[in-house]
Amino acid sequence: MDPALLKPNIPPSFTDFWHSITKDAMQYPLNYKATSILSEVDTEHHTVYNIEFNGIKDEKRHGWIAIPKEIQQNEQCPAFIWLNPYGSWSTPPNKYTTRPGYISLSFNFHGLPSIHDEKYSVARGYFTNGIESRNTFTYKYFYQDAILAARILQDHPNVDRNRISCMGLSQGGGMSIWMNTFCPIIQSACADLPFFVGVEYILSHRFYRYPIKEIPDYLEKHNLNLDDILNETLYFDTLNIATFNKNPLLISLGLKDPACKPEAIRALYENVSSEKQLIEYPGGHDYDQHMVQNNLNWVNNTLQNRMSS
Repeated sequence: MDPALLKPNIPPSFTDFWHSITKDAMQYPLNYKATSILSEVDTEHHTVYNIEFNGIKDEKRHGWIAIPKEIQQNEQCPAFIWLNPYGSWSTPPNKYTTRPGYISLSFNFHGLPSIHDEKYSVARGYFTNGIESRNTFTYKYFYQDAILAARILQDHPNVDRNRISCMGLSQGGGMSIWMNTFCPIIQSACADLPFFVGVEYILSHRFYRYPIKEIPDYLEKHNLNLDDILNETLYFDTLNIATFNKNPLLISLGLKDPACKPEAIRALYENVSSEKQLIEYPGGHDYDQHMVQNNLNWVNNTLQNRMSS
Protein backbone atom coordinates (compact mmCIF):
# COMPACT_ATOMS: atom_id res chain seq x y z
CA MET A 1 0.00 0.00 0.00
CA ASP A 2 1.36 3.37 -1.05
CA PRO A 3 1.55 5.97 1.78
CA ALA A 4 1.45 8.69 -0.89
CA LEU A 5 -2.22 7.81 -1.33
CA LEU A 6 -2.88 9.07 2.20
CA LYS A 7 -3.03 12.67 1.06
CA PRO A 8 -6.11 14.73 0.23
CA ASN A 9 -7.31 14.36 -3.34
CA ILE A 10 -10.03 16.95 -3.71
CA PRO A 11 -12.32 16.43 -6.72
CA PRO A 12 -13.85 19.36 -8.68
CA SER A 13 -16.56 21.47 -7.05
CA PHE A 14 -16.07 19.56 -3.80
CA THR A 15 -17.24 22.21 -1.34
CA ASP A 16 -20.00 23.32 -3.73
CA PHE A 17 -21.41 19.80 -3.59
CA TRP A 18 -21.32 19.64 0.21
CA HIS A 19 -22.76 23.11 0.70
CA SER A 20 -25.56 22.29 -1.74
CA ILE A 21 -26.67 19.04 -0.10
CA THR A 22 -26.34 20.66 3.33
CA LYS A 23 -28.55 23.57 2.25
CA ASP A 24 -31.15 21.14 0.88
CA ALA A 25 -31.30 19.31 4.22
CA MET A 26 -31.36 22.51 6.28
CA GLN A 27 -34.32 23.79 4.25
CA TYR A 28 -36.23 20.50 4.08
CA PRO A 29 -39.52 20.70 6.02
CA LEU A 30 -39.26 19.06 9.43
CA ASN A 31 -41.94 16.51 10.20
CA TYR A 32 -41.35 14.72 13.50
CA LYS A 33 -42.89 13.69 16.79
CA ALA A 34 -42.00 12.05 20.06
CA THR A 35 -44.24 8.99 20.12
CA SER A 36 -43.79 7.40 23.57
CA ILE A 37 -41.47 6.77 26.50
CA LEU A 38 -39.04 3.99 25.63
CA SER A 39 -40.05 1.84 28.57
CA GLU A 40 -37.72 -1.08 27.80
CA VAL A 41 -34.71 1.19 28.30
CA ASP A 42 -33.93 2.40 31.80
CA THR A 43 -30.88 4.58 32.34
CA GLU A 44 -29.70 6.03 35.61
CA HIS A 45 -29.65 9.62 34.41
CA HIS A 46 -32.13 9.88 31.53
CA THR A 47 -35.71 9.38 30.49
CA VAL A 48 -35.75 8.07 26.91
CA TYR A 49 -38.46 8.78 24.33
CA ASN A 50 -39.11 7.24 20.92
CA ILE A 51 -39.03 9.71 18.05
CA GLU A 52 -40.25 9.42 14.47
CA PHE A 53 -39.45 11.73 11.57
CA ASN A 54 -39.53 11.88 7.79
CA GLY A 55 -36.12 11.51 6.18
CA ILE A 56 -34.82 13.45 3.21
CA LYS A 57 -36.54 11.00 0.83
CA ASP A 58 -39.76 11.26 2.85
CA GLU A 59 -39.25 7.80 4.35
CA LYS A 60 -39.94 7.17 8.03
CA ARG A 61 -36.97 7.22 10.38
CA HIS A 62 -37.10 6.01 13.96
CA GLY A 63 -34.86 6.94 16.85
CA TRP A 64 -34.71 7.98 20.47
CA ILE A 65 -33.97 11.08 22.48
CA ALA A 66 -32.59 10.88 26.02
CA ILE A 67 -33.51 13.70 28.42
CA PRO A 68 -31.73 14.16 31.78
CA LYS A 69 -34.11 13.23 34.61
CA GLU A 70 -33.08 16.18 36.76
CA ILE A 71 -33.68 18.82 34.06
CA GLN A 72 -35.72 21.88 35.05
CA GLN A 73 -38.50 23.25 32.84
CA ASN A 74 -36.59 26.18 31.33
CA GLU A 75 -33.08 24.80 31.73
CA GLN A 76 -30.77 24.85 28.72
CA CYS A 77 -28.55 21.78 28.34
CA PRO A 78 -25.72 20.87 25.98
CA ALA A 79 -26.58 18.10 23.54
CA PHE A 80 -25.13 15.74 21.00
CA ILE A 81 -26.28 13.50 18.19
CA TRP A 82 -24.93 9.94 18.16
CA LEU A 83 -24.40 8.39 14.70
CA ASN A 84 -24.43 4.61 14.41
CA PRO A 85 -21.61 2.36 13.18
CA TYR A 86 -22.05 0.43 9.93
CA GLY A 87 -24.96 -1.96 9.82
CA SER A 88 -28.72 -2.07 10.14
CA TRP A 89 -28.85 -2.11 13.93
CA SER A 90 -29.74 0.75 16.27
CA THR A 91 -27.36 1.66 19.07
CA PRO A 92 -29.42 1.79 22.30
CA PRO A 93 -29.07 4.43 25.01
CA ASN A 94 -25.96 3.42 27.00
CA LYS A 95 -22.79 4.89 28.47
CA TYR A 96 -21.39 5.61 25.00
CA THR A 97 -24.51 7.22 23.55
CA THR A 98 -25.63 9.30 26.56
CA ARG A 99 -23.84 11.47 29.12
CA PRO A 100 -25.05 12.92 32.44
CA GLY A 101 -26.32 16.47 31.93
CA TYR A 102 -26.56 16.07 28.14
CA ILE A 103 -29.55 15.56 25.89
CA SER A 104 -28.67 13.07 23.17
CA LEU A 105 -30.42 11.72 20.10
CA SER A 106 -29.78 8.78 17.80
CA PHE A 107 -31.73 7.20 14.95
CA ASN A 108 -31.67 4.24 12.57
CA PHE A 109 -30.55 5.16 9.05
CA HIS A 110 -32.64 2.39 7.48
CA GLY A 111 -36.13 3.08 8.80
CA LEU A 112 -35.90 0.27 11.36
CA PRO A 113 -37.06 0.61 14.99
CA SER A 114 -35.22 2.80 17.48
CA ILE A 115 -34.20 -0.35 19.36
CA HIS A 116 -33.12 -2.93 16.79
CA ASP A 117 -30.44 -5.60 17.14
CA GLU A 118 -29.12 -7.10 13.90
CA LYS A 119 -25.71 -8.57 13.14
CA TYR A 120 -23.95 -7.58 9.95
CA SER A 121 -24.43 -9.76 6.89
CA VAL A 122 -23.14 -9.21 3.37
CA ALA A 123 -26.67 -9.66 2.01
CA ARG A 124 -27.81 -6.67 4.08
CA GLY A 125 -24.85 -4.50 3.11
CA TYR A 126 -25.43 -1.09 1.54
CA PHE A 127 -21.96 0.39 0.95
CA THR A 128 -22.41 0.37 -2.82
CA ASN A 129 -25.99 1.58 -3.03
CA GLY A 130 -25.94 4.35 -5.63
CA ILE A 131 -22.13 4.45 -5.58
CA GLU A 132 -21.71 5.32 -9.26
CA SER A 133 -22.81 8.92 -8.66
CA ARG A 134 -22.25 11.30 -5.77
CA ASN A 135 -25.88 12.40 -6.22
CA THR A 136 -27.31 8.92 -5.66
CA PHE A 137 -24.78 7.44 -3.20
CA THR A 138 -26.54 6.22 -0.08
CA TYR A 139 -24.20 8.23 2.15
CA LYS A 140 -25.46 11.46 0.65
CA TYR A 141 -28.92 10.60 2.03
CA PHE A 142 -27.50 9.34 5.35
CA TYR A 143 -25.73 12.66 5.83
CA GLN A 144 -28.86 14.63 4.99
CA ASP A 145 -30.97 12.54 7.38
CA ALA A 146 -28.35 13.19 10.07
CA ILE A 147 -28.83 16.93 9.49
CA LEU A 148 -32.58 16.52 9.90
CA ALA A 149 -31.97 14.67 13.18
CA ALA A 150 -29.65 17.46 14.33
CA ARG A 151 -32.37 20.00 13.52
CA ILE A 152 -34.84 18.01 15.62
CA LEU A 153 -32.35 17.96 18.49
CA GLN A 154 -31.77 21.71 18.12
CA ASP A 155 -35.53 22.27 18.18
CA HIS A 156 -35.97 20.73 21.64
CA PRO A 157 -36.84 23.50 24.14
CA ASN A 158 -34.21 22.35 26.64
CA VAL A 159 -31.33 22.18 24.17
CA ASP A 160 -28.82 25.00 24.15
CA ARG A 161 -28.49 25.72 20.43
CA ASN A 162 -24.94 26.99 20.93
CA ARG A 163 -23.72 23.75 22.51
CA ILE A 164 -24.49 20.88 20.14
CA SER A 165 -21.92 18.24 19.33
CA CYS A 166 -21.74 15.03 17.32
CA MET A 167 -20.28 11.64 18.22
CA GLY A 168 -19.94 8.23 16.63
CA LEU A 169 -17.70 5.24 16.01
CA SER A 170 -16.48 3.86 12.65
CA GLN A 171 -19.18 4.88 10.15
CA GLY A 172 -20.57 7.19 12.82
CA GLY A 173 -17.10 8.53 13.55
CA GLY A 174 -16.47 9.42 9.93
CA MET A 175 -19.90 10.98 9.56
CA SER A 176 -19.31 12.99 12.74
CA ILE A 177 -16.42 14.63 10.92
CA TRP A 178 -18.70 15.32 7.93
CA MET A 179 -21.27 16.91 10.23
CA ASN A 180 -18.65 18.88 12.14
CA THR A 181 -17.30 20.24 8.87
CA PHE A 182 -20.43 21.17 6.95
CA CYS A 183 -23.51 21.11 9.21
CA PRO A 184 -23.93 24.58 10.77
CA ILE A 185 -25.69 23.15 13.83
CA ILE A 186 -22.67 21.18 15.06
CA GLN A 187 -19.96 23.01 17.02
CA SER A 188 -17.68 20.16 18.11
CA ALA A 189 -17.25 16.45 17.42
CA CYS A 190 -15.80 13.20 18.74
CA ALA A 191 -14.85 10.83 15.90
CA ASP A 192 -13.83 7.42 17.20
CA LEU A 193 -12.10 5.13 14.70
CA PRO A 194 -13.53 7.11 11.73
CA PHE A 195 -14.23 5.22 8.50
CA PHE A 196 -13.61 5.81 4.79
CA VAL A 197 -10.31 7.63 5.29
CA GLY A 198 -8.17 7.65 2.14
CA VAL A 199 -10.40 5.90 -0.40
CA GLU A 200 -7.56 5.28 -2.85
CA TYR A 201 -5.39 3.91 -0.07
CA ILE A 202 -8.12 1.60 1.21
CA LEU A 203 -8.99 0.18 -2.19
CA SER A 204 -5.37 -0.29 -3.29
CA HIS A 205 -5.10 -3.10 -0.73
CA ARG A 206 -5.33 -6.60 -2.19
CA PHE A 207 -7.07 -7.98 0.88
CA TYR A 208 -10.27 -6.51 2.20
CA ARG A 209 -12.58 -6.88 5.17
CA TYR A 210 -16.30 -6.53 4.99
CA PRO A 211 -18.03 -4.17 4.78
CA ILE A 212 -15.43 -2.38 2.63
CA LYS A 213 -15.14 -5.56 0.53
CA GLU A 214 -18.63 -4.81 -0.70
CA ILE A 215 -16.99 -2.30 -3.07
CA PRO A 216 -14.60 -4.66 -4.93
CA ASP A 217 -17.37 -7.27 -4.96
CA TYR A 218 -19.64 -4.75 -6.66
CA LEU A 219 -17.00 -3.79 -9.21
CA GLU A 220 -16.41 -7.41 -10.11
CA LYS A 221 -20.11 -8.19 -10.36
CA HIS A 222 -20.79 -5.25 -12.67
CA ASN A 223 -17.54 -5.54 -14.67
CA LEU A 224 -16.34 -2.12 -13.52
CA ASN A 225 -12.92 -0.76 -12.65
CA LEU A 226 -12.03 1.30 -9.63
CA ASP A 227 -11.66 4.34 -11.88
CA ASP A 228 -15.36 4.04 -12.75
CA ILE A 229 -16.36 4.99 -9.21
CA LEU A 230 -13.26 6.60 -7.70
CA ASN A 231 -14.01 10.21 -8.56
CA GLU A 232 -17.51 9.94 -7.12
CA THR A 233 -16.40 8.28 -3.87
CA LEU A 234 -13.70 10.92 -3.35
CA TYR A 235 -16.51 13.33 -2.48
CA PHE A 236 -17.19 11.18 0.62
CA ASP A 237 -13.57 10.49 1.54
CA THR A 238 -13.30 11.54 5.18
CA LEU A 239 -9.67 12.56 4.59
CA ASN A 240 -10.79 15.09 1.98
CA ILE A 241 -13.65 16.36 4.13
CA ALA A 242 -11.48 16.81 7.22
CA THR A 243 -9.21 19.27 5.42
CA PHE A 244 -12.11 21.75 5.51
CA ASN A 245 -13.02 21.19 9.17
CA LYS A 246 -12.97 24.35 11.31
CA ASN A 247 -14.63 23.19 14.53
CA PRO A 248 -12.92 21.44 17.47
CA LEU A 249 -12.39 17.77 16.63
CA LEU A 250 -11.39 14.80 18.79
CA ILE A 251 -10.18 11.80 16.77
CA SER A 252 -9.26 8.35 18.03
CA LEU A 253 -7.64 5.28 16.53
CA GLY A 254 -7.11 1.68 17.57
CA LEU A 255 -3.50 0.52 17.39
CA LYS A 256 -4.67 -2.96 16.35
CA ASP A 257 -7.53 -1.78 14.14
CA PRO A 258 -7.59 -3.82 10.90
CA ALA A 259 -10.45 -1.81 9.37
CA CYS A 260 -9.67 1.87 10.02
CA LYS A 261 -5.92 1.57 10.02
CA PRO A 262 -3.78 3.68 12.40
CA GLU A 263 -1.65 5.16 9.61
CA ALA A 264 -4.79 6.39 7.82
CA ILE A 265 -6.22 7.98 10.96
CA ARG A 266 -2.89 9.70 11.71
CA ALA A 267 -2.87 11.09 8.17
CA LEU A 268 -6.41 12.33 8.70
CA TYR A 269 -5.39 14.02 11.95
CA GLU A 270 -2.40 15.72 10.33
CA ASN A 271 -4.67 17.30 7.73
CA VAL A 272 -7.04 18.87 10.27
CA SER A 273 -6.24 22.54 10.83
CA SER A 274 -8.74 23.28 13.62
CA GLU A 275 -8.42 22.72 17.36
CA LYS A 276 -7.85 18.98 17.61
CA GLN A 277 -6.72 16.03 19.69
CA LEU A 278 -5.72 12.48 18.78
CA ILE A 279 -6.14 9.58 21.22
CA GLU A 280 -4.58 6.20 20.46
CA TYR A 281 -6.33 3.24 22.06
CA PRO A 282 -4.56 -0.13 22.39
CA GLY A 283 -7.34 -2.26 20.91
CA GLY A 284 -8.86 -2.96 17.52
CA HIS A 285 -12.03 -1.85 15.77
CA ASP A 286 -14.25 -1.65 18.81
CA TYR A 287 -15.34 0.49 21.71
CA ASP A 288 -12.85 1.32 24.45
CA GLN A 289 -14.21 2.09 27.92
CA HIS A 290 -12.05 5.22 28.13
CA MET A 291 -13.97 6.77 25.22
CA VAL A 292 -16.80 7.53 27.65
CA GLN A 293 -14.83 9.96 29.81
CA ASN A 294 -12.47 11.19 27.10
CA ASN A 295 -15.33 12.23 24.85
CA LEU A 296 -17.19 13.85 27.73
CA ASN A 297 -14.09 15.85 28.64
CA TRP A 298 -13.74 17.00 25.03
CA VAL A 299 -17.29 18.23 24.57
CA ASN A 300 -17.28 19.85 28.03
CA ASN A 301 -14.09 21.74 27.27
CA THR A 302 -14.95 22.78 23.71
CA LEU A 303 -18.57 23.75 24.33
CA GLN A 304 -18.23 25.46 27.71
CA ASN A 305 -17.65 28.93 26.28
CA ARG A 306 -20.61 28.69 23.89
CA MET A 307 -23.43 28.89 26.42
CA SER A 308 -26.49 30.83 25.33
CA SER A 309 -26.90 34.12 27.16
